[in-house]
Amino acid sequence: MNSKVISFDSIDSTNDFLKRNWRKLNNFTICWALTQTKGKGRNGRSWFSPKGGLWFSILFKPRKIFSDVNLYTKISSIALCKFFEKLSLEPIIKWPNDIYIKRKKIAGILTETIFGESNVAVIVGIGVNINNDIPSELRDKAVSLKQITDREYNLHITLRKIVGYIFRIYNLRSKKTGIATIIKMWKKRLFPKEGEEIKVMLNDEIHKVKVLKIFENYIEVLNDKRILKINSGEIII
Repeated sequence: MNSKVISFDSIDSTNDFLKRNWRKLNNFTICWALTQTKGKGRNGRSWFSPKGGLWFSILFKPRKIFSDVNLYTKISSIALCKFFEKLSLEPIIKWPNDIYIKRKKIAGILTETIFGESNVAVIVGIGVNINNDIPSELRDKAVSLKQITDREYNLHITLRKIVGYIFRIYNLRSKKTGIATIIKMWKKRLFPKEGEEIKVMLNDEIHKVKVLKIFENYIEVLNDKRILKINSGEIII
């Protein structure tokens, strides 16, 4: 799959760059920056993006968008897991868009959709802690690949490997059972799973609940005979 990489030493946000320029850029354009000054995650949260991490976004301009726009997030999360699994690590996808290793966050995904008059763009932003140092205040929650494996990684090669996985999985969608295969690959690595008992933080208290159903924007759980809707921030790994 042909793609062009536009690289920067520093930029406000790779997602925002593609959002500003998507009309004149080709399908599968990649924006990569060594640092971001205004990196962002879901729900407007900031994403710390220092030198040494891998911060990039991919522009998709499909003729026909999937009915499940979040399929782009699923594809990217599977690809990240496959990259880590090749290093003999055991990543999990913390619903809906974060990758964890050893109970700590190592990567996140932000998918944004733009609808034009006659076309559409999907921008998938990916941040991965590779060689970057984790600030002391985040070390109980986040980790870098360098910390886990005690070695440094070439960011060019790492980008190429992860993007390769993304495009290979993306190409499955055109096959007859491709989307079902993607969903299966995603669920295999997903935390939590339907029917599983997990811990969640509700009103500053930890509760043990049973997962009933997983939706794109919330999870339905059973807590003391009450059905509740919870978000990703309430789930405890």
